[in-house]
Amino acid sequence: MNKTKNYAFIDGNNLYLGAKSQGIKVDYRKLRLYLTHKFNVAKAFIFIGYDPDRTSLYVALQNAGFLLVQKPTIKYYENGKRR
Repeated sequence: MNKTKNYAFIDGNNLYLGAKSQGIKVDYRKLRLYLTHKFNVAKAFIFIGYDPDRTSLYVALQNAGFLLVQKPTIKYYENGKRR
């Protein structure tokens, strides 16, 4: 039987905030393996904002097998402090 290869498109912010609201820390490597084995996902794209201070996160996501789609983020300041 020929299994169809699937693609996954993940909104990184929704994943992070949803897991955080439930008190869960996402293990991206396990998530990628789960997507591969359960849903036969050949490519998993994660859409995430780009912040030069978070390069270690981007490297970890790529090492876990995700393809990153990044957009520049806008930093908002309130009373001179970053939110």
